[in-house]
Amino acid sequence: MSHADPVEPAPRQTPTTPDKVDLKFTASESGPIQVSFEPIGTFFVLEPDESIYLRTPIGTLDSLQVVWWTGGIEVWVDHPGDHTVLDENGTELDTL
Repeated sequence: MSHADPVEPAPRQTPTTPDKVDLKFTASESGPIQVSFEPIGTFFVLEPDESIYLRTPIGTLDSLQVVWWTGGIEVWVDHPGDHTVLDENGTELDTL
């Protein structure tokens, strides 16, 4: 069964973002997955062992909803504009 680590806090708090945390989403070794961010509708396809991060304010963690299934992860963000999607190198991919 293919699955991804649903949510794994990453040690990526920096002095410039002490009030934010990065949540890591990783595809397993067995195949690609789609990570979608709703209600915005943005999605990314991750290849095996590839990761992306959602940088989110610590104060919004309790409002995030994460659902995962074989082949995909869906993340609902209630506060559009407060979140940033980053690649594995920390490069900004999108603002949600």
